[in-house]
Amino acid sequence: MPVQNGLLVINVQNGYSEAVGYDDLVAKINRRLDVYHHAHHPVIFLQKTDDELVYSSPSWGLDARLHWQNDVIVLNYHEDIFFETGLTERLRHLNVKSLEVCGLQTELAVDTAIRVGHSQGFQMALQSGLETTFDSLELTAEQMRRHHERLWAENFATVYTQPLAK
Repeated sequence: MPVQNGLLVINVQNGYSEAVGYDDLVAKINRRLDVYHHAHHPVIFLQKTDDELVYSSPSWGLDARLHWQNDVIVLNYHEDIFFETGLTERLRHLNVKSLEVCGLQTELAVDTAIRVGHSQGFQMALQSGLETTFDSLELTAEQMRRHHERLWAENFATVYTQPLAK
């Protein structure tokens, strides 16, 4: 089986629709989905389940605007999308070596995915601005995004500032 590039779409769910720049993020993610689908590369959606995103509730659902094409959906119950989800095994079975990440939330699931994926030997990548979060009392979502993208680029992932092609 040839080496694959994979796309992880993390927690793009109705319950996060108030995140900063959410609608724009969905549109950008759809462009990446179209590229991956056209190239027949694996796409995996991560769908968070917790006290706020209750299984089968309207807030739990994936955003209906996403260009989903019978892609794999993996439920995650922790900010670490690799923890007790079978994701690592699935990616290895697909011979995925490089993972592009996008979605929510920058400082939680996206950050953890990049760090854990890197530690498990995957080549991690993301396109700048293809993740978002909520403003906090201390930092704006944009400040958190820029801060994390710098840390990732220096330590864990390739951060592209121009649109990626596959």
